[in-house]
Amino acid sequence: LYGEGHRESGSTEPQTGAVEYGDLQWDDSYSTASVTVSKTGSNTLELQYRVNTGEWQTVDSGYTITGLKDGDIVTACLFDGSSRGYYTTLNVVAPKVTVNADDITSNPEEYYGQYVDYQPSNGDTEVKWKIFYAGTNPNDSSDTTNRIYLIADDYISSTYAPKGKGGTSITANSTYKLSFDNVISDYSGSSNITNSLVKPWLSYLNSSYGRNSTYNNMKAVAYMLDTNVWSTFTDNEGKAEYAIGGPTLDLFCASYNQKYPSKQIQYQSSTYGYQVKWSTDGSYSYSISGLPTNDSLYVISSTSKAQGMWLASPAGSNNGSVMGVSFNASVRHDHYDNPSRGLRPLVCLKSGVQLEKQSDGTYKITSGEEGEVG
Repeated sequence: LYGEGHRESGSTEPQTGAVEYGDLQWDDSYSTASVTVSKTGSNTLELQYRVNTGEWQTVDSGYTITGLKDGDIVTACLFDGSSRGYYTTLNVVAPKVTVNADDITSNPEEYYGQYVDYQPSNGDTEVKWKIFYAGTNPNDSSDTTNRIYLIADDYISSTYAPKGKGGTSITANSTYKLSFDNVISDYSGSSNITNSLVKPWLSYLNSSYGRNSTYNNMKAVAYMLDTNVWSTFTDNEGKAEYAIGGPTLDLFCASYNQKYPSKQIQYQSSTYGYQVKWSTDGSYSYSISGLPTNDSLYVISSTSKAQGMWLASPAGSNNGSVMGVSFNASVRHDHYDNPSRGLRPLVCLKSGVQLEKQSDGTYKITSGEEGEVG
């Protein structure tokens, strides 16, 4: 090839002039893009392109290249049958997309369950973190600030379960199966639940039964809601407002009912704790079944580590029972010393925190205001 931009065979130095690209067109999630590539003039030379270091492809002028991802480099050129020239390159850069709590609240089906790059200060890298809920507390009319809540995607190891406020360790029945046999000795019950942001998520405290409960199930719940000991699951960057040992029943239902509004979980307070029912049921009981087993945000169906997760709420069946979610897709009660359940801590991020989407579909935490809000 001769003329402006001539390059000998094998040259890779970019040169513009004879080949041009259209505008990048991204899909709705900004995961993949397409772009047209064309010759700027009329000639008999072949138009070729390749993505990164892939094979050269011969295409017609105006061809649409699809399946591009953030970070790809597209190189196009003209080819006369023996050598290439007039190279031009395109760096594929995805737009910065950030979402805040309001965005997530308005579209839970899209965001709930998405992974967030969150690292607790205790260094636990065994679990990853998912968006669990965004919004206000539906039981608290004074709560007007939307916040983002994250949950561990799996059970934590006993290594990272904090000691109680008196220094007592949780009972480790195996690496991941944890119960409250010993740690309840560090707590007296309802009076130990003091965090003003956490308390409204346990509506049982507002009942005549729960206000001054000293039952063992409330002692176990007090440990799970002790934000001082669970602060090891907050981050070093100061993005987390607080961490607790797992969602309360109220918070679990707030998340689930937003994602699956057609059949909701309802609850009420009774003498020792909560009773539950589906919105389609006539009466309350101590357990319900029928959660979606294919949604690991709520149900971990594998029993390789534990057979369910504890919820930070007392159960109404007796004064030693704590609510939980089992592998068989039920919300039910179990005694506080049940040796088969595990813990999935929950983190509340500070108001104003935003999430920035990454090229792999996960999100990183940012407090910035810049970027396109999706």
